[in-house]
Amino acid sequence: MKRHVKGLFVLVFLLSMILPVGIASADAESFKISQTGSVVTAVNRSIAVTYDLSTGRGAFKKGATTLISDFYSDYQVAGSTARVHSYDPGTRMASWTSIGNDQYGKKGKRLTITNVLDAGSTIVLRLTMYDNQSYVLADMTVNNATSQSIDVLEPIAADNLYIDPGNDKRIYTTPYTNNYDFGVAPVHDFGKSQNGYDKPYGVDDVWSAFNGTSYWVAAIFDDTGKNGVVAGAATTTNWKSMTSNSRQRAADRIFRL
Repeated sequence: MKRHVKGLFVLVFLLSMILPVGIASADAESFKISQTGSVVTAVNRSIAVTYDLSTGRGAFKKGATTLISDFYSDYQVAGSTARVHSYDPGTRMASWTSIGNDQYGKKGKRLTITNVLDAGSTIVLRLTMYDNQSYVLADMTVNNATSQSIDVLEPIAADNLYIDPGNDKRIYTTPYTNNYDFGVAPVHDFGKSQNGYDKPYGVDDVWSAFNGTSYWVAAIFDDTGKNGVVAGAATTTNWKSMTSNSRQRAADRIFRL
């Protein structure tokens, strides 16, 4: 029995050096996807995605500036504490196709990265971009000949996020339900929270140090330079969507997520 598990995630880059969503460009450069050696590159006149098939990792870039480096995909099987990663031993291949217009944008193209892992599973990452738009949709599928229950799907994971110089970086977080408050805090001082996980009825809330979890959507933003990134779910069917964010040691540090 083959098990297919799927999730959809969106990254919106709100950097001043990136054209705002929906604004046309006079630049005539076409939206294209190409491969040189093991590196696949997708460029849409606003941002670029590169993916190295030899390592199972990729990057989001604007010009010469790397916004997120060495990102990867992973998942966790129910009952296990270990993650299975796109960079685990295996073979990888890339393909791409034009998808035209849909509910998310116009002149779309989809890059599909297939990671066939030696351990037996296959991680398929689909990155969808639209002409001159500063957002990327990430659609992840896990295939395995043995049926498995999946607890966690993580299409985009990285230990870094560069949102330009500035000394007033903040994180905006969303609670699981409206019984909890939306949060905003400096990236180096998360403060306290109820940490609104989906609790059974009757379980008491605990006011404790915020654990960095934001449901549905989160934003990291520098109020000095007005640069930032929004990450969250484009769809939430059958899954609870969340981002996990790490507290920084200083207000001007590059953020890790």
